[in-house]
Amino acid sequence: MTETLIDMAKRSLQKPNEILTVITYNDKATTLYFNKNNFQNQISAVKPGGMTNFKAAFTAASNAIGIWYSLLPL
Repeated sequence: MTETLIDMAKRSLQKPNEILTVITYNDKATTLYFNKNNFQNQISAVKPGGMTNFKAAFTAASNAIGIWYSLLPL
């Protein structure tokens, strides 16, 4: 999975009009903030563990969508 996320991030960072937000979740949700200099380290640092908290995951996804939506030109 790590290689797939790194590949997705690499491709997304090459396209300025493409948005990729990575949210990991177990007992809590964490949004990964990365750029072209640190994306491999950020993704590689993700470790599995804990229980599944779908509420936290969906809340984080909703927040990320709201942030990106607010940045769109009207």
